[in-house]
Amino acid sequence: EPPYARYDKLKLTPMGEEMPLISRWEWLEKQLLALGAPGMSFDLMPGEGPVRFDVPWVTAPAGGGGARLRFVTPICFEDTVPSLCRRLCVEGGERQVDLMVNLSNDGWFGWSVAGRSHHLHHARMRAIELAIPMIRCANTGDSVAIEWNGRVSDRVRPRNPAQPAVGTGTMVKPLSVERCDRVTIYARVGDLWSWVSLGLMVALLVWARRVEPAQAA
Repeated sequence: EPPYARYDKLKLTPMGEEMPLISRWEWLEKQLLALGAPGMSFDLMPGEGPVRFDVPWVTAPAGGGGARLRFVTPICFEDTVPSLCRRLCVEGGERQVDLMVNLSNDGWFGWSVAGRSHHLHHARMRAIELAIPMIRCANTGDSVAIEWNGRVSDRVRPRNPAQPAVGTGTMVKPLSVERCDRVTIYARVGDLWSWVSLGLMVALLVWARRVEPAQAA
C-alpha cells in the first residue's frame, strides 16, 4: 500500500478511452479501431471506487469547521457526468467533501471557443447541482474558480497562438469553501426525478394513444 491516496478515473471517455457497448466484445472493438484508428488500443481500466482526499488546511476560513479540507478530483471528462460527481461527493445522503478539483485537457477541441465553453458550463452545473465549489485547471482550456452557486469568480483563459499574451499567467484564488450540512435535492435523490419524469411521459403517451381511437369512434 502506498503512503498516499490515489484516484483512478471511474468513467472512461467514450470514443477516446473506450467504445460504449462495443468494448465489451474485444474482436468487434479491434475491427473498428483497425478501420478508424489503426495503432490505437483501448487498454485502460477504470478505478474500483470513489476516493476522497482529506488534507490539513492551516488557513481554514473563520467558521470553516476545522483545519481539514476534504476534496475529490473528477478527471477531465468526468466533470460532465452528474451521477459520477454525485457519487464522489455524497454518500448516504450526506455531503462528504468541501471542494471538487478538476484537471482537464481540452486539446481535443482544437481552438474551438464553443467547445471549451461548453465543457466549462458542464463544470458549473456540477457545482450548482451539489452546492460544492470547484477549482478547474485546464492546460488547454479555461482554468477557473467556480463558487458553489456556479458563479465563475476568477479565470485564466487558454493560450491562443494568434495572441501569445492571452492565456499566460497564474491564478491565485482564496477559496470561499463553506463547510456546512447543505445537501441539494439532486444530491439526495440523484437522477430519480429524471427517471420518474420519463416514466410519466411514457405513461401519458400510451394513455393518449389509447384514448384517441376511442374518441374517433
